Amino acid sequence: MYGDEVGTVADEEPIASIDPSDFRLHNALVPRPTPEIISPKEAETSNMRYFPISLLRTTKIPLEFFQTFSLVPSLNRHFIEASVTGALSSTFELPPINTRLLATAITAPMSQVGYDYQSLEFVGDAALQLATSVHVFLQHPKADEERLSILRSNSVDNRFLRRFALECGLSKFLLPHLLRPTTFVPETSDDATQSEDGLLITETIGRRLLSDTLEALLGATVIDSGFNGAMHVTARLGLCTGGTVPWSEREPAQALLDVPRTRAGSGLQHLEAAIGYSFQTQGQLLRRALTHRSWVEDSGCYEREEFLGDAILEWWATTRLYALGPDAPPSALTFARALLVSSGALALIGCRKLELHKCILHSSPVLEAALHEAAEQAQQYSFEQVVQGDLTFLWSPPKVTWTCYSLRRPCMTDSAFADQVISDVVEAILAAVFIDAGFQLEPVLQVLDRLFADIMPHVVLTTEVRDPYSRFLMLLDSLACKSLSVK
Repeated sequence: MYGDEVGTVADEEPIASIDPSDFRLHNALVPRPTPEIISPKEAETSNMRYFPISLLRTTKIPLEFFQTFSLVPSLNRHFIEASVTGALSSTFELPPINTRLLATAITAPMSQVGYDYQSLEFVGDAALQLATSVHVFLQHPKADEERLSILRSNSVDNRFLRRFALECGLSKFLLPHLLRPTTFVPETSDDATQSEDGLLITETIGRRLLSDTLEALLGATVIDSGFNGAMHVTARLGLCTGGTVPWSEREPAQALLDVPRTRAGSGLQHLEAAIGYSFQTQGQLLRRALTHRSWVEDSGCYEREEFLGDAILEWWATTRLYALGPDAPPSALTFARALLVSSGALALIGCRKLELHKCILHSSPVLEAALHEAAEQAQQYSFEQVVQGDLTFLWSPPKVTWTCYSLRRPCMTDSAFADQVISDVVEAILAAVFIDAGFQLEPVLQVLDRLFADIMPHVVLTTEVRDPYSRFLMLLDSLACKSLSVK
């Protein structure tokens, strides 16, 4: 005989083995998470429970009752979502947006209801970056690339978006609560306080939750209503994107487009053929996109256009990756985008497909040698290595320093890696196509589809692809290494 809290159990009493149930938090209205596959050896050592028969208790309540009643918390959550999304749409006069997308956009990852805003935030972040970039580019025609970057950062920074979400009242429509089977309201915890009458719960949420939700709302609008729908939402919210007036119809754009029609020179026809676009009205922009700041002729350089092309490139990568894997892990989407828009990827395209090392206008013999050395190195790598993460680490183009001579600017020196110069020129060419096409996105997106045609088939979104050095650091972290020495 042996004893326990319930009573005594006979030595020869039968023992029942019970396979443990899956108690993971789950929203009964969405597919249950796929259980982890374990090996037969792991199954033998699983958390099987063994109980004497006398300690087991039964109930006469039908199993159907438990199965039906388990739906109540999920149904309650569903009704709350419907109420909140309806109030959100009417408060901000949003365009018609799929209710499920809208609910997903305001659902925090901590809710554990089977979906959250992370993938939509991935899309909305790029949409906001592009809309803001075009706006500041047009509103500040004399600002250089550094000034434009500061202006954009001030309008898309997480701190600004967080404060903005609080001021406009978006914070009232968030759904950060856990789906608990024991309660239909947020439980009091270390992050929440309850009023004395029990009718009000004040909860503390993460700092990035507000800014991420705002971007996810834009992402949901883009997916359901297109980019113009997102521009309508930014206007309703009062974000710094210039309102709903089409880019080509804005006064600064009209001034930029109202110039004598020029074609690119005959010497650049091979470049037009390579990108698959022929300049019709803004041929001088293609020449400026190829002009480095060290060029002796003070006719402007590519830096302003590079600022705009960077946002266009990120928007293209975002839309193509999301279309390729809308259900892919958000972290995999983010890392894949970082690889596609990296300077190494653009420099490889610039050297292998566009031969930009032969076209860039500059006045630095050192830069000339570095560009040709980078072009020779580019021949050693394949386009597949871009999405494998190897290119960003293995390719080491030379770093060069040059001196700028200008009648308008004081003599100054600057430095950069050769691949960065080439990638900047690629981005400037993208902006030149965008402007020549009357500030329409589709032509420049088609150019990018053509340039990345040898890279996109190799994109894999089932795993997070990182460069070798990052993978090495992750290995060290998994092994809990506190120090590293190389001999």
